[in-house]
Amino acid sequence: MAKLGLVARFLRWFNNFFWPGDYDRDSAKASYKAYVDSKDVASLDTAIANFQLAIDQYRKHKSPSLVTSLINCAVAVWRHYEDCGRPPKDLDMVIRLDTEARDSWSDDKNSKSYAFLLNALATAYSERYQRAFGASPVNPDEKKVAFEEAIKSYTELKDHPAAGSMRSAAKTGLGIILRMRCEFEQTLDRLEVGVQQLQDALLEATEAGEWTNAGAESDIIDDIKATCLFNLAALYSIRYELMKDSKKIHDLNIAIDYNTRAKPLLEGLRRPELLHCMFNLARQLWLRWRQTRDQNDYDAAKQMAEAVKCHQALDKSLEPVIDHILSVLAPSHSLQNRIDDLLLPSRRQSSVVSNDGSSRRTEGDTIICS
Repeated sequence: MAKLGLVARFLRWFNNFFWPGDYDRDSAKASYKAYVDSKDVASLDTAIANFQLAIDQYRKHKSPSLVTSLINCAVAVWRHYEDCGRPPKDLDMVIRLDTEARDSWSDDKNSKSYAFLLNALATAYSERYQRAFGASPVNPDEKKVAFEEAIKSYTELKDHPAAGSMRSAAKTGLGIILRMRCEFEQTLDRLEVGVQQLQDALLEATEAGEWTNAGAESDIIDDIKATCLFNLAALYSIRYELMKDSKKIHDLNIAIDYNTRAKPLLEGLRRPELLHCMFNLARQLWLRWRQTRDQNDYDAAKQMAEAVKCHQALDKSLEPVIDHILSVLAPSHSLQNRIDDLLLPSRRQSSVVSNDGSSRRTEGDTIICS
């Protein structure tokens, strides 16, 4: 074992003397591949450590391989972030690495690799913005910068000539982060921009689906459609909550329509957002019934609320709202005496915090070749 360690150190020294950083870079790639195959976190830690050694050498010698290694190291750290409990330090490191890669870029920016980098940065900043809110906010003082950087990167990616399939992801990502801002900060500012981006992405996916056969590619298109519909419903629901004019019922109708269209897609894809979609539908149908007293809304709201109540993955925080809806819809309930006196919990409790786009990196497991 001692001899093997000595040989390894000699090989690293020899390679770093003639080809600084390349030995560590290749070792990092091998360790990352081992992690993908085995899910052994020790291999992932080794990959990250070796990428950092290579980066140190490439910085020192101003090597053209620096940018690629920064991106690849960020890919490995993001994988650690997603697979190992989402520690904030990993997210910070991803942003530092990808930002340095962007600032150090000297090649053609119209390349696929640069588009990949923009997507990675946008996703990481979107994740940072989302985590700045909630019961245990992370880096709340950085939410404004995170939002602006995410918008900047998604916009540049959307207009990038080599974006390819990432163009739809960029439009969807823009819609999602604008939806998050409207929801978290209770504002209608730029809501229409978010709606437009999601509608554009939905239209593109719908048109692409007409030429796609069943299979993996069809599932990808359905995934985009489900994401757009789900977040469009959320945006119209937010506007319904915040607007104070005659359009309120119109916005509620649109939110119900989008959630109704999203539900079968989420079911088919087995997406975790399905339960939230059902919850939102139950609540929105109930709200509309309160205004219209339409028996169809009453029946649909009751059926959906009962389905949510029986769902094995029901979030405990949603239970009181569902119980309240069911109690109001119960035949024995005295509507005249109680319905207008019972207040729903705030929108924040009942709104959906989606993972769509905000925590996804297109081709996020891909190590870029040098």
